[in-house]
Amino acid sequence: MTAPVTADCTGGTIQNTTGPGILLTNTSNISITRLRLINSGNDGVQGTNVTGFSLSSSFLDSNGNALNENGLDFGDSSSVTPDGLHGTGSITNSTVQNSYYNGVSIRNNSGIALTSFNITGSQFRANAANGDANDSVFMESGGTANMAISVSGSFFASIEGDHFQTAALNSGILNVNFTNNTLTGGHSTPLGQGITINAATGVPGGNGRIDYDINGNNITGAASNGVSVVLGTSSAAAVFDGFVRNNVIGTSGVSFSCSSQANG
Repeated sequence: MTAPVTADCTGGTIQNTTGPGILLTNTSNISITRLRLINSGNDGVQGTNVTGFSLSSSFLDSNGNALNENGLDFGDSSSVTPDGLHGTGSITNSTVQNSYYNGVSIRNNSGIALTSFNITGSQFRANAANGDANDSVFMESGGTANMAISVSGSFFASIEGDHFQTAALNSGILNVNFTNNTLTGGHSTPLGQGITINAATGVPGGNGRIDYDINGNNITGAASNGVSVVLGTSSAAAVFDGFVRNNVIGTSGVSFSCSSQANG
């Protein structure tokens, strides 16, 4: 699965907006199917305090034109106390590509749980020449938020930062499953192009919990570590518990295919 999924997009097209293509605030049970969402002047989809969201068989391309403008942005990439998405969420059989900053960003700060966000059969890539392409999928659990994400059967390419990154701050709780995905290189000035699971850095650090399972993925072309799981400066009360297993990192016989600058 390497070609962009354009879908039939019979749900319509939203394009060339001056602000977000879709703006969601204090709403619930949002379902978007077969939509083409392109060239938004800010986030493609921007959500604050949304409960329940699904994106299916859709094509998001070239949304945002500045830092912190994303393909999908729940919780505002620049907010200090974000509350983006609660309940459940999903991305299924969709393409999110060429977003200016993050492809998908989901951030919460309150104790309202995001019980699960599931990504299946989808593709994420950035403009290979964009020096601000941060992460393809980013999730942050801060404050007292309790969040979970599962990504499977999806394809990632040509990001400058991480293909997939999750972080827990303060007392945040995260449950992460990243399974049977394909990750490859392709960015002109890569810094990461791998997977990062991390707790808080700085003082006082985190005192929450992260459980993770990185299982059965195929990873090539990383610049930094292919897989990083980092406890950071978390307190003694923090729990960081999980597995990195059954992954194929690099291509046998190809020098530096695990990582050009660090470790597999």
